[in-house]
Amino acid sequence: MKRILCVISEWGYWGEELVGPYDVLTKAGYTFDFATAKGRKPPALPPSMDETYIDPPLIKQ
Repeated sequence: MKRILCVISEWGYWGEELVGPYDVLTKAGYTFDFATAKGRKPPALPPSMDETYIDPPLIKQ
């Protein structure tokens, strides 16, 4: 069994940066355990879930 421990900031995460690798690695047979420093559920940062958001420094969605 292939497992990954993913430690996430409890202050929030960028959705695509988590979901993209998660989807690829799950399809490759990995399972995930998620953790934060204090055990709190981390929120996805709202702009990362908005399909119309354009990242100013990158000038792309």
